[in-house]
Amino acid sequence: GSVLAVVLDRAAPDFHARLSAVRKRYSYRLATVDAVSPFEARFVWCPGALDLQAMAEAAEVLDRRKLDYSTFSMGEPEPDYHGDVEKNVTLAVRADGPDRALVLVSCDRFLYKMVRRIVGALAEVGKGRLRPEGLDGVHRTAVPTAPPHGLCLDAVEYPAAFPAPEVRLTNPKDLSPPPWP
Repeated sequence: GSVLAVVLDRAAPDFHARLSAVRKRYSYRLATVDAVSPFEARFVWCPGALDLQAMAEAAEVLDRRKLDYSTFSMGEPEPDYHGDVEKNVTLAVRADGPDRALVLVSCDRFLYKMVRRIVGALAEVGKGRLRPEGLDGVHRTAVPTAPPHGLCLDAVEYPAAFPAPEVRLTNPKDLSPPPWP
């Protein structure tokens, strides 16, 4: 992956880039075809044909509900680092062109590989292997981990105690994350 630093500044001594965050937002890009351009292949997962309506219904089952997300993690969570396994996740699936889909996930702290496993479970729903209404009770072994390509960290929010420096870009549209539904 790549990182573009638009500004560097000194941080407060008690600031931690991950642990001080109050919310992170990820997007995951899917192609509903078997292959994409080699220029795009690093940035999108191609699981094949998917039922996006079923995936959106499954996302609604999890969206904004406090649930135990340990099913959607790998390994044992570290409470000091990952927080509680019960999370309140904002989740949406939407079409992103004729043969593309976008999964948007936002949470305070994510468990290890949580976004990729949520996407893997949603893809299983999209392929008809899991039921949308059963996603909140699915067994951990039924949830595959989506590959890392397709995943993008779009935004990190910090509390007012750690103000972000003002950033001025010549073309801010180039760096803006996908709009939230």
